[in-house]
Amino acid sequence: MPYRIEKETDIHVVNIWGNTSKWEVIEAIGMLQQKDPTKSKPDLWILSDDLVLPYDAFSGIIEMINQPRPEGFIGNKTAVVASSKIQLFMAETFSLESGSLPYSIGVFSSRNEAVEWLNTAGN
Repeated sequence: MPYRIEKETDIHVVNIWGNTSKWEVIEAIGMLQQKDPTKSKPDLWILSDDLVLPYDAFSGIIEMINQPRPEGFIGNKTAVVASSKIQLFMAETFSLESGSLPYSIGVFSSRNEAVEWLNTAGN
């Protein structure tokens, strides 16, 4: 598994690395959904410097996220922290393509900025 999910006080943190397929990202999202079916807590995705993700993965990931949601779905925010310019570009592209999702996605170059945004009001 090229990812690890940790629960911090108020957020779920997903560290993801290496050569990762869209199916592995979908698996990680599924694990988050099992831990928090209503998405009551925001999540923070930290992309490692060595992450390689196929560009065409975004549509499949968005389609999976847009599956029917459980009653009481809250849909808290998702922040993505990307350290390299290529990862920032990929994450920003995903964010642009994710307009149909029932929550906001923010892209940041530092964890502190991302956590600050996650802690502000609004979904």
